[in-house]
Amino acid sequence: MLFSNNDKKEDWSKWKTFQGRNPKHFNLDPNWHKPWPMWKMVLNTIFIILIALIFMDCRGPEKEAHIDTNIHEYESRYTANFNRGMGVDVEYDAKVIHRYYRPNISKSKTKHLLIYIHGLCENYDVNYELAKTVVGVESGWKTVVKSSAGAIGLMQIMPSVAKDFNTSKNELKDPYVNITLGVKLLSKLARRYENDAKMVLIAYNEGPSRADKMNRKHKKAHNYANKVIEVAYAEVSLSK
Repeated sequence: MLFSNNDKKEDWSKWKTFQGRNPKHFNLDPNWHKPWPMWKMVLNTIFIILIALIFMDCRGPEKEAHIDTNIHEYESRYTANFNRGMGVDVEYDAKVIHRYYRPNISKSKTKHLLIYIHGLCENYDVNYELAKTVVGVESGWKTVVKSSAGAIGLMQIMPSVAKDFNTSKNELKDPYVNITLGVKLLSKLARRYENDAKMVLIAYNEGPSRADKMNRKHKKAHNYANKVIEVAYAEVSLSK
């Protein structure tokens, strides 16, 4: 026989010890396998929560700054100034427009339209990013778009609005004329609503009379105005 019975018993005892079935060999508490008392579990949970809160607080400032900006733009008076803003990169803007909107005009013409929009915004004290975004949301940068309501062109100008600016309906098909009236309308509404971007955009979309009657809840949830502000400020963030 290669192993005696005593050898087998000794090996079996060692194997049981290795598996942790005989804690005496390790000088452990015989009650090691029993669950913790409730007070220990509570203290351990509190300790883990405190560590997590400290970790979150260490990473908070940068995220809080972004959230504060959103709160200012979306949940206070929705003020996003229509005043002249930062310098612009029309080359970059034209690339973004052609990537996302696929307009029916060349990139070169889009670039020159952006230069024209920027000049108008400087002259009429309108925020360039918001004016540019209105074009994208209204028409997708398609120069020949006409809505079911009769709005025409890049900034979807109604014939009645054109008439207010002494412009004929046929002239609205010219992208430069269309943009001129759109920016002038934004400037007029900005003065009326004291540069409150949310109200300006609601009035641009639905008309001042309907905007004035709208309650705070509907203003806050207005899809068109929220979309324009969201896209405009997303593009500003990307361009930085």
